Amino acid sequence: GARPFRKVTLEGVDKLAVCSDGSPAAYYWRPGTTDLKTWIVDLEGGGWCWSEETCRWRCPPGTQSNLCSSRRDPWVLVEHGLFGPTQDATLDGANKVFVRYCSSDAHMGDGAAFGLHFRGARILRAVLSDLVARRGLGRGRDAEL
Repeated sequence: GARPFRKVTLEGVDKLAVCSDGSPAAYYWRPGTTDLKTWIVDLEGGGWCWSEETCRWRCPPGTQSNLCSSRRDPWVLVEHGLFGPTQDATLDGANKVFVRYCSSDAHMGDGAAFGLHFRGARILRAVLSDLVARRGLGRGRDAEL
């Protein structure tokens, strides 16, 4: 059966790893079962904004849209899409990570403007740091990403 992914917030890793609205960014994690050296990391997509006007349209004040905020993120996700059941035992038993996208900057920013945060690169660094420190990413002679 499907094994759930658990939400991991980044507020204890980097206080500035935040969504556009300032809420703590997060990723979802499901540990491997049979192939602990293989990692599948999916960066969620969702477009971006490029001006004050487009950013206000995307992330209006008080929004809880998942494009701009983690406030409505569930604590558990079920396997879906790329992470769905597979006929390949290596992929099925691999460590799986889903990085939520809520920074409106194509995972590339580390700044603020228009009263919003654009911290995608910082979020990604925090995720990878946490995976190395607490989840075993990079351990072992044959570790791959």
